[in-house]
Amino acid sequence: MTTTRPCASIRLGDVVTTTRRAHPNVSLMTTAEAELPVATPVASAADTGAASTRPLRALLVDDEEAALRRLRRLLGTDPRVTIVGEASDGPSALARLEAGDVDVLFLDIQMPGMSGLDVARQLPRERAVRIVFVTAHDEHAINAFELSALDYLLKPVNPERLADSVRRLAESLDRLQPAARLTAALDTAAAAPLQRVLVPDGKGQRLVDMTQVHLISAYGNYVKLHVGADTLLYRQTMQRMEAALDRRDFARIHRGAIVNVRFIANVAPYVAGDHIVTLKGGARVRLSRHYRDAFFDRFSPNS
Repeated sequence: MTTTRPCASIRLGDVVTTTRRAHPNVSLMTTAEAELPVATPVASAADTGAASTRPLRALLVDDEEAALRRLRRLLGTDPRVTIVGEASDGPSALARLEAGDVDVLFLDIQMPGMSGLDVARQLPRERAVRIVFVTAHDEHAINAFELSALDYLLKPVNPERLADSVRRLAESLDRLQPAARLTAALDTAAAAPLQRVLVPDGKGQRLVDMTQVHLISAYGNYVKLHVGADTLLYRQTMQRMEAALDRRDFARIHRGAIVNVRFIANVAPYVAGDHIVTLKGGARVRLSRHYRDAFFDRFSPNS
């Protein structure tokens, strides 16, 4: 069984900073991810065009310093953008928006406490602020963003993709994002279960179909995705992973384990009220008594 080292994921993610970190909650990021080559997204004459008469005023929001640093470096070379501030959490971002000088939020979705989706829901309806999610969301959420004219960037941020996003933002500088439409898109995105993730595998980014994952185990601020004989590290906590998964297919059976119920071969009593869940392929995982009742209830005729 092979275990790959973390690097960046589909994320949704990498990034960070603002008028200062209000807390030290910085997600783990390897040196390899923080030092991904950054090409300069130089804007051509065709890119800059005459769509707007002033630069886009951008607020960068992310709880990861290395990721913010990368985004700041990329946008700092683009004459179409002026970075007016940074924030490392949702409350700081909302407070900074009170100044009324922000055209676009480059907003991380997964942040401690208040997520990027929570921030977007609390934006004043009268504010003409566009949102570019910097994310590792599954494609269903991304589809919702596209349908609502929202943009998204997958981490680690690609310079060319970022330049294209800025071009479209500059062209729409005078167009408001309807608040009701934004709210509907966010609700759709939040409800969509995670189906695919991009995970670093040592050769690049591997697209993992969650239906092929038979076990998810805790590993600090990461989780291990067990896919066949492979074990892949994905930057996510167990709590957030559980919330994002399709509950028809996945069940939490221990503080440190989530199983794909389609791979369960046998469940047998163990000790002190615990059970042992044997998966197809032979893996054995303890079913804690704290999760036992909820686990068995899902298989009852009335569930």
